[in-house]
Amino acid sequence: MEFISGLGSILLIVLGFGLLIFVHELGHFVAAKWSDIRTEAFAIGFGPSIISWRKGIGWTIGSTTSKVKEKTGLDPRQLSDQALVDHGIGETEYSIRWLPLGGFVRMLGQDDLSPASSSTEERSFNRTAIWKRMIVVSAGVTMNLIFAAILFVIAFSIGVRFDAPTIGVVSVGSPASLAVGKDKAEGMVGLRPDDNILELDGRAVPTFLDATIGVAMARPDEAIEVVVRRPGHDSPLPFMVTPVKSQAAGVLSIGVAPAASTRLAGSDTNEAYEVIASYLETLGLWSQGLRPGMSIIEVDGESIESYAQFQSSMDRTSGEPLLTRWRNDSEIVEVKMAPDPNWPVLRTAAGREVVEGLLGLVPLVQINGVTEGSPNKGILEPGDAVLRVGDVQAPRRSQFLKVIADHGPGPIALTVIRDGERKSVEGVIYEIGLLKPQPKFGVSVGQAWDAPYVAQPITTIECDVENQGKLEVVDTQVSKADIVPGSRIVSLAGTPISNWDDLFDAVAAHVGEDVVIDFENPTPGREIRSISVSLAGDDCSGLIDMSYEAELPGGLFDPVYTIRSSGGNPITAVEMGVNETINFIIQTYLTLDRLFRGSVGVEQLQGPVGIVHLGTRIVDQGFTFLIFFLALISVNLAVVNFLPLPIVDGGLFLNLVYEKIKGRPPSPGFQNAAAIVGLLLIGTVFIMVTYNDLVRILG
Repeated sequence: MEFISGLGSILLIVLGFGLLIFVHELGHFVAAKWSDIRTEAFAIGFGPSIISWRKGIGWTIGSTTSKVKEKTGLDPRQLSDQALVDHGIGETEYSIRWLPLGGFVRMLGQDDLSPASSSTEERSFNRTAIWKRMIVVSAGVTMNLIFAAILFVIAFSIGVRFDAPTIGVVSVGSPASLAVGKDKAEGMVGLRPDDNILELDGRAVPTFLDATIGVAMARPDEAIEVVVRRPGHDSPLPFMVTPVKSQAAGVLSIGVAPAASTRLAGSDTNEAYEVIASYLETLGLWSQGLRPGMSIIEVDGESIESYAQFQSSMDRTSGEPLLTRWRNDSEIVEVKMAPDPNWPVLRTAAGREVVEGLLGLVPLVQINGVTEGSPNKGILEPGDAVLRVGDVQAPRRSQFLKVIADHGPGPIALTVIRDGERKSVEGVIYEIGLLKPQPKFGVSVGQAWDAPYVAQPITTIECDVENQGKLEVVDTQVSKADIVPGSRIVSLAGTPISNWDDLFDAVAAHVGEDVVIDFENPTPGREIRSISVSLAGDDCSGLIDMSYEAELPGGLFDPVYTIRSSGGNPITAVEMGVNETINFIIQTYLTLDRLFRGSVGVEQLQGPVGIVHLGTRIVDQGFTFLIFFLALISVNLAVVNFLPLPIVDGGLFLNLVYEKIKGRPPSPGFQNAAAIVGLLLIGTVFIMVTYNDLVRILG
């Protein structure tokens, strides 16, 4: 059933994509008929015909050309207008072809593959007035824009569901976490979960999609103003944030994710189901009856109305399991759920490094994965904790990345902890990129929470001591302890420590006390060193503000949605449709600009394969979002077709402008050379985006 459903989604998107092409070519066709240009073919797709129809011939498997020859003895293109009338045969063959990646209208005296072609016939394209030819060439783009506006109007008349512009997650160390407040937010640092984004650089943000696009289209290396409404504050708060290019997404990002609802994502027919089911099974929640699609309704007797409330309700105990209740359409299940430590975020006073840790102690860097094709495949393994890289002992994540960046291509020595044992390996740093080669290591890294070893401790941090969003520089609890980087945490107040969760629980149990922490030095003798730490002091998140959260992250839940709708007002729907069309025209041109600036990665370009794949996932979001998606593609199709490139409509239009100014068309040699360049360019882009699509899908 899942395969059938997926196939149905693919067919639906292919039909939708075909409809956009049909509308585009229909524009050319209608304009050509209006201009009295002889139109010989109207085709959806390229290659041989699957089925065709011609007046006087009827439906035919393949092309109607052979039947015209049987009836007249001539190819239809050799027949004059009068001969066609005498035989009762239409001048136009309508066909659907095997390669559904475009379409064309063939007019007498005009051939995209031979732009210098011409005809002496009165009704030929090249004999028609230039202003009429300009209308014919631009009619496809015009139709796509009109059609997009109509689709937007339909979608907004019904109502389109989007992720609400509310922040649910702020990534540690992201630009959002380092945002600097201005005006009414002066002195405040960092965007927070539950902040509702109102504006980006003065532009209203009605959905999280608009926020994402607005950030992605920002100018590289320039700060943007983000205005948010924060719970507990009467007026909006403006922050300055400098987006950075996300390696994962290939576009500028500030490191935020949308707010989550109370309903676990996933259904029996979408991709999320297996992922979430596997996660629930790993946590032991599947065996208790928890399933994707269920909603949290209660924690320890307290009714739950939001994901944020779910998180806060789990912070009632020192890690002890709580009874939660979940509901779907047919049942309610009770699940015992253990809270997770909510690790404090340590922001170094020097260098603006942001990392999760406790008391100034930070876990080692962990190798989370090794990229396919990386020379480090088989040398490093997921789960390796980095005890040394090059000459740096027990680096923190930022230090690890700096060593890689500064080292240059070639071998580099590492010591890792694998399966509890120290192991020396030799990794390989390599470069990618032609114009500006960048050093790469081919691994993804995180923090080694399962290994009770410390990276280089942090001595001073910037901390929100009064919990008012204003940072002060304070010493960490271990600032004067002189702990050797790479030491293993043995115990705290006599409680054995086997991982960082144990450390968190032990600290939480002794808040306000003086405790002794035992460390095993990373020396040959493995000497035990004890230090005394006071857990009394300011209630600061970087020191001893201990809290717990749900072990189910917000990314596993459906987002909080908002509906964009005209409210039943047709005039408002038309206004929204026109504005959205203009908005996405601008965004498409901005995307091309950012592509050349380098802030949008080439790998983010999508071709027909990627559009179909993305569309099949969009189908799950509802019919109106599918209409919105097709309208967006229609705008992109229009803009790309009218770029000043050979072969596409924009290039043909430029030729007509030249002909109008000079009184003659460009030379046949120039037109043919431009056509070859255009074909090579489009072919190269097609191969590149198809490769990107397949890598993205298979990856």
